[in-house]
Amino acid sequence: MKRALFILVLMTNYTFAQSVKIDSLVAIIVNANVVSGYTKGINGIISEEYQAYKSLLENCKNEELIVLCRYPNACVRCYAFLALLNKNRTLAEEMLASADFDNEKVTIINGCFGQRITVSDFMKSRGREIQNPFSFRY
Repeated sequence: MKRALFILVLMTNYTFAQSVKIDSLVAIIVNANVVSGYTKGINGIISEEYQAYKSLLENCKNEELIVLCRYPNACVRCYAFLALLNKNRTLAEEMLASADFDNEKVTIINGCFGQRITVSDFMKSRGREIQNPFSFRY
């Protein structure tokens, strides 16, 4: 009985710690409010939001990424989609179909160049890039 209780407490603490970590990563992305590639700016620094995205990719389960694909912040939706696309192509394609009408604009920064596009257009373009290994990837 004690062992089962210990395992239950351990799992509960792990789940809580995992959700706190994900919340902190999402907060970084929301605060930056841009979607950047590996580097940004003329100095080519690795952006904090990109590092948060990489941590989401490593730490989130597919179900958590699906929830984040519906997050109120457009940048979080974009990064969650990228992570889902890298983890599970089939689920990402399903999210892409449901995001067809996501016309909120997001700022994309690649190096020192930026542009504003809709979330739907971002998701469509990244889906094509993942299929072509020779194109730029996030």
